[in-house]
Parts: sequence; structure tokens; C-alpha cells
Amino acid sequence: MGNRIKKIIRNFRGLWSQEIHRIIYNWKVYVCIVVYFLVIFISTKEAGSIFFKLMNAYQSMLQINLISNFSKLLVLVASVPFATSYYEDIQNGYINYIVSRSGTGVYIFTKVTVCAISSFLVSFAGLTMYSLLCCIISGHGVSVGLIPEGAKFYDVASGSMPWMVVFIMCFFFSIVSCVYAVMGMTLSAFLPNKFVAVTGTLFMNILVEEINYYLPEFLSLYFIRNCNTAYGQDTKVIVIGSVMVVLGYIILSGLVFSRYVKRRISYESH
Repeated sequence: MGNRIKKIIRNFRGLWSQEIHRIIYNWKVYVCIVVYFLVIFISTKEAGSIFFKLMNAYQSMLQINLISNFSKLLVLVASVPFATSYYEDIQNGYINYIVSRSGTGVYIFTKVTVCAISSFLVSFAGLTMYSLLCCIISGHGVSVGLIPEGAKFYDVASGSMPWMVVFIMCFFFSIVSCVYAVMGMTLSAFLPNKFVAVTGTLFMNILVEEINYYLPEFLSLYFIRNCNTAYGQDTKVIVIGSVMVVLGYIILSGLVFSRYVKRRISYESH
């Protein structure tokens, strides 16, 4: 039993390292970060900003969350580097090779986690770059005057590093992007073609946002993206509650992804 666990861990480390290298040396990641930055600039510019007269970072983040069409485009851009990964594995026969070496479970777990991480990195990097530009030009914009006592983020805004509010908002937006990226990859496992692989994230974003209207607020990805106060007003509690719900969505999507991947592997082995 111990040797089996060691083998699984060794296989996971090897495949994890390989997939991370695929991200690091993938030009799509860096292009998507730049495109992500440009989409944010265009979206806030449409809302009234002009170059070198940007809104402050806090106002920009509020605006990004309010503009639904551009936020969907951002989610799509964040998923692009890894969106077609599973489809490409099928087309190139890579899936059979890697499963034979590492095992089905390790392959599935690695795909889901790396998909989530790559989407998070693109989103968080793009948002952080833009927020830093806004901070340099117009300031961070966070103050206890804008965030009244008892409101969300007041504990951070009234502290020694009020600018952290902006990057916490970037974090919330980015973790929701992770969920949609994994959901999009899951859809591509159900319908394995390139068009679905590329647009699946956008479709799932639209679908889930419609379903969110009928869900309790604490389960809503839309509210999590906007820093959900259903868990309370303390920032640490909001972060923990949001991360737990996001992980729940990723695990559920991963289980569905696992079912279709195992079905394909079983079918091809016969």
C-alpha cells in the first residue's frame, strides 16, 4: 500500500511538473495576459476613462465587476492558454501515453488543478498589472470615507495597508475565473471538438450566471466575484468562505470531467 501511494505521488509530481512547464513555456499565456490587460483598459475607457487619466484602482475594480459583457470576455481570455489542452491531448494521442505512465486519476487531477491555476494566473496577473498602473497614475482610491464602518473591507481599509483592498478584489475575480475555466474544460470532455474547447468557458459562464439567480447568495459565483458578504463582513471570513465554495465548484466539475475522461479511456482501450 505504501509503495502504491509513493508511486502515485511520484507520478503526480512528474506530470504536474510537465504540465506547469507547458504553461511557463506557452506563448499563449503571455499573450493572454497582455490581451487581458487591454480588455480591462478598453472596458474602463468605455466607462469614461482616457489614457493617462485613469480612474483610481478601487473604482476601476468596481467598474470591471459591473460591466457584465467585458467581464465575460475576461473570463474567456483567462481560460484560453489551457482551454484546448484536453482536446489537444485527445487529437495528438497524448492522453493514452500519459495515462499509461501516470494513471487515469493522476491525469485527471493534474488537468483540473493546472487548468484552474493557469486561469487564475492570467486573470490575477492582468488585473494586478492594470491596478498597479491605476495606482501609479491615479492612486489606489481606498479610504474609510468610501468604505464606511461595518461595511466589507472596512477592516482592511482602516488598517496600515488600505491598498490591499484592490488586490483582494483582484483575487476574488480571479478565483471565479478558475471555476469557469474548469467548467469549460469539462464541457470539452463531454463534447470534444475545438470550437467547444475554445468557447466552452464562455458558454458555462453565461449558463451558470443564469442559474445563480435561483441559488442562495452564499453559493453564487456572481456574488463571490463581487466579494460576497453572505459569509459576514470580516475580510478573512469572506476570503475563506469564498475559497471553500469555489473549491466545491471545482471539485464537482472535476468529478464530471473525470467521468467522461474515464469513459473515453475505457472505450479506447477496448
